[in-house]
Amino acid sequence: FDFTGNHVATHGDPFLYDFLRSNPELESLRLRDNYLNDDDAVHVANALRHNTNLQYLALSGNNFTERGIAALETALFDQTSLNSAADSNHRCIIHLGDYDIENDVNGNYIGDATENRKRKIYKILSRQCRDGSNLMHLDEENIVPEIMPNVLGMIASLESLREYQEVQLDGELVEPIALVYEIMRGWKMPMLYCFRK
Repeated sequence: FDFTGNHVATHGDPFLYDFLRSNPELESLRLRDNYLNDDDAVHVANALRHNTNLQYLALSGNNFTERGIAALETALFDQTSLNSAADSNHRCIIHLGDYDIENDVNGNYIGDATENRKRKIYKILSRQCRDGSNLMHLDEENIVPEIMPNVLGMIASLESLREYQEVQLDGELVEPIALVYEIMRGWKMPMLYCFRK
């Protein structure tokens, strides 16, 4: 759908958010040059957390400030925890004109939502590994040991992210082996051993 320049303004009516939240079979929505504001951006961001079909959302030329942009970024990659990152939208690319979330490290990239999710989890684990805090965070988030073989397997499969690391993050990510080592050396090892494949 392309509603560019159609004087779209919600005036607090939830029709747009309800539509996006219902996860329609819609891949692209263009709402450029309309009258959407920060409140609309916050509601759209909340709706995107439930939408797995929308791949492209054009919102340039609306009345967003840093508050609205931050809400949209958080919908694509909530970095507060591993669980919140996993619950983020991994499919949609948001275009805001001069400020394009697609080109931000926090956003999604064209391709598989599963790969986008891996990138986000890898980024959080890398940040926590650099701080030496993965073990503390895993405990705080009540990550169950049963899923750790899958997480460690995902880390081991991150070879495809090495190019992403070098090109996009200038070494911000740690080597996958460093993540595995940090987790394996001290986090519920007897329990992890019980769930090996």
